[in-house]
Amino acid sequence: KLGIEAVYSSVVTLANPAPATAYLLEGVKVVFSGIQHELVTPTGAAILKTFSKGFGEAPPMKILKVGYGAGSADIQGHPNLLRAMIGEKTDAFETDTVTVLETNIDDMSPQAYEYLMERVLEAGALDIYLTGIIMKKSRPGCLITVLTEPSKADAIAAIIFEETSTFGVRRYQATRQKLHRKIIEVATKYGKISVKLGYLADRLKIVAPEYDDCKKIAKERKVSFRQVWREAERAAWKDTD
Repeated sequence: KLGIEAVYSSVVTLANPAPATAYLLEGVKVVFSGIQHELVTPTGAAILKTFSKGFGEAPPMKILKVGYGAGSADIQGHPNLLRAMIGEKTDAFETDTVTVLETNIDDMSPQAYEYLMERVLEAGALDIYLTGIIMKKSRPGCLITVLTEPSKADAIAAIIFEETSTFGVRRYQATRQKLHRKIIEVATKYGKISVKLGYLADRLKIVAPEYDDCKKIAKERKVSFRQVWREAERAAWKDTD
C-alpha cells in the first residue's frame, strides 16, 4: 500500500535468541549483545528474513519520512525502539550482497561438471561458471565459481563437496550493482513471451526475452529461435515507448 519497492534492515542484534529465532536468521548478518532480554522474537525474525533484501549498510537514498515505535518492555540501559525510514533511491543502480564460492579442480572428469551445475542451480544459486586455469606442476585445471545469496551458501558449499574432488571451498562476500529490473509479458505474432527489462536510473537500457519461452515457441511453430527472439524484442521496445 505504501508502494515500497525494497526493504533493507540494519544488522540484527541478538542476546540469547530462542532456537526458532536463530534458525530463521540463518544466513543473516547478526551481532551479539550482553543484554539479558529477548531482542528479536521468532515473528520479528520471520518478518525481517522475508522482506529484507539486505542487512547492514543502507542503500543511498533521500530520506522522505521517519517513524518510531516504542515497545512496552523496559530494558535496562537499552532504548526499546524500532525506527523505520522511507527513502527515495538516489543512485542509478540496485545493490545487494552475494556470497562467492570458489574452488580449483584438476582431477575430475569433465562429464561430472554438468551434473554439478544442475544441482547448484536447483539449490537456488544465482549463477555458476567454469574457468580454465593452469595449476601447480603445469596441470590444466578448472576454477568453479558460484554466486549465491548468503542464506544459501552453506547448502551450496555442501553440494560442491559432494559432487567434486575438492578439499576446500573459498568464500567471500561481494557487493553487486544491478540495473533496476522489471518483467513484462508481450504479445507477438507467435504468442505471448516474457521479457526482462533493465533500467539505468529511469532509462531503459536492456530488453532480454525469456530464453525458455522463445525456445518453446520456436519448436512449436517450427521457426528459427532468432526470429522469435527478435519479434519479442521488437514488441517489448514498442510496448515501453
